[in-house]
Amino acid sequence: WGFISDSLPILGEHRRPYMIIVSTIGAGAFFYYGYVTSLRQFVMILILTNACMSFLSVIAQALLVQRSGKESLHGASFNFSSYFIVKLTCGAICTYAAGLSLERMPARSALMLIALLFIPVLLISPWMQETPSAEALHPLDQMAIVRRLYARREVWGTTLYIFVFCSMPNAASARPD
Repeated sequence: WGFISDSLPILGEHRRPYMIIVSTIGAGAFFYYGYVTSLRQFVMILILTNACMSFLSVIAQALLVQRSGKESLHGASFNFSSYFIVKLTCGAICTYAAGLSLERMPARSALMLIALLFIPVLLISPWMQETPSAEALHPLDQMAIVRRLYARREVWGTTLYIFVFCSMPNAASARPD
């Protein structure tokens, strides 16, 4: 998602237009859960809502990197720690609220209610000041940078470790259903 927003600016901006477009699509998709009538529609909306949430998460992290670029190491670390604390806290609150709403209303209504969470993003995004960025690199140039990055031992070694760690079986995958 970052590759898309970095490579294809809209009206010369890399973050704000995508936040507005993706938030609008995400809100509409969550609202549409109330009108799903088939498994195929449900799967399509599920994929769309997850893609929107992933895209917005990447944009938020990209904004964090841009804002922390001029900070000291301590300031940047504080920004990143704060971001993840806020993200985890909001996730916990939303999970708890979803559980409460499921006790009081049908699942369709609870999913439609999530569309309201996009309103603050849609209200704030148009007034967000985007940091001017350098001219967008051509996608082939970006791929060359990524290739050089992964040629470094510490990068591919860490990536390999994470991949192996995430692909290891756990107790839940070993038990028969």
